[in-house]
Amino acid sequence: MKTTDVKKFFKKNKTTLLIALGVAAVLVVWIIVRNSTRRKDNENNNPETITGTSITPGIDFRELAERMLHAFIDRFGTDEDAVYAILDQLRTQADWVNLKRKYQEVWKDENWLAQGIHMLISMKTGNLAQDLKDELTNSELQQCRDILLSKGITPDF
Repeated sequence: MKTTDVKKFFKKNKTTLLIALGVAAVLVVWIIVRNSTRRKDNENNNPETITGTSITPGIDFRELAERMLHAFIDRFGTDEDAVYAILDQLRTQADWVNLKRKYQEVWKDENWLAQGIHMLISMKTGNLAQDLKDELTNSELQQCRDILLSKGITPDF
């Protein structure tokens, strides 16, 4: 191919090439950001490291998270007593962080149809603190805060 042919090709396809270059640049940035976020998440994955407190042995956080999600989607409205009972089982800040993570995992493990139904009907997000705020009244939220604060746990809702 001659140099003039290459110049003609670039001149003729300038818009297409710029769009392709832009898409490639966005893809590269997305990959870099995603990988750096994953690395950061992996470094900060241990609730004990994050909080400086220990996870309470013997607590099945996945089971608590499943119960919490089901308490929110009870067919008669939110089961506040179940929410209080779940929060009452936590003992440390690491327990709270771990419960929030397990809740998000349980949410992600729901099939796409169940997630869609939860999002549309009951406005669930998979973020425990946000879902608590969306589901409970101010006085119920305060009761949740009081339960956590009585155990030395700082709630983030």
